[in-house]
Amino acid sequence: MTPAAVRPAADPEDRAGGGPREPVFLGAFHDLERVVATHLFVICPNQSGSTFLRKALATSRRTWNLLLEGRKALGYAGPRSVNDPGIAGSIRIWAARKRWLDVLGDPAGYDWPRRRKAWHFQARARDPAASVFAEKTPQHLLVVDALARHFRNAGFLFMVRNPCAVCEGICRTLRRLRALGRAPAGVGSGRQRLSGLHEDDPQRAGRLQELQGVAVAGVGV
Repeated sequence: MTPAAVRPAADPEDRAGGGPREPVFLGAFHDLERVVATHLFVICPNQSGSTFLRKALATSRRTWNLLLEGRKALGYAGPRSVNDPGIAGSIRIWAARKRWLDVLGDPAGYDWPRRRKAWHFQARARDPAASVFAEKTPQHLLVVDALARHFRNAGFLFMVRNPCAVCEGICRTLRRLRALGRAPAGVGSGRQRLSGLHEDDPQRAGRLQELQGVAVAGVGV
């Protein structure tokens, strides 16, 4: 086995574990600026099944992939929904406030060349000749034009999901984080989070309350 190939540990988000895994090749040992011909971005809202799709894409021998969302990679050059004071409190509901959208949707807030290098360095593939780099970060829904400009031959896979299921997923995820003691400070229950959405838009807030009633019925949040 060459230094360019390793036998990886389990995916940090894979709670099911698994058996022995085949060796993978690390972007740190390869020139992905030359190898990658297409950058494929999964454009999605939270709780839309994008994590499952990311893992499915990673099973292909034709793709380079990150272990987690692109925004969680080391060296990520852009706003983070937990650590950036401009979007503090936006976990899972980052599209609900104009001020959050202004921060996340401002292309000037991202260092694209640095981000591309960090992603390429940390990418993994089952075949070093893989020519597609695949990535998913929900907030990238707001900067699609910038991705198209800064990544060669960018392609986009858009995901949609029933809004009731999205609301239920937010509630369930935050309940699990609280149970594990991993919920960020100041983040309430899923029901509280959804109740505060779109506080500046009564019409949208009213519609969300209807969705919330359907989504959380019987969930116990």
